[in-house]
Amino acid sequence: MELRIAYSPNFGYADVELEIAVLVKAAVDIFTKLDTVVEEVDPGFANPHSIFQTLSQAVTAKLLHGFMLYFRRSATPKISLISPSPVTNASAIAAY
Repeated sequence: MELRIAYSPNFGYADVELEIAVLVKAAVDIFTKLDTVVEEVDPGFANPHSIFQTLSQAVTAKLLHGFMLYFRRSATPKISLISPSPVTNASAIAAY
């Protein structure tokens, strides 16, 4: 059975520090000496930072939604007890 490894030295877009590149190349050489087929590949996509940012913000919004529901139920009535005028969620957040 032939062991095959695919690797990308920079994922097609990343700036890799020289020390890291040297270490990765040394590992590739070791695998090659062990009769492993090591194929250099490029994943074929640009920097995924914007995609990651969108996904992480969606997850954060979902997590905070539950917190805000709790905050509205527990904090707003307490604030309204000490306020002479009605307190809305928007005014409480704006005041914060």
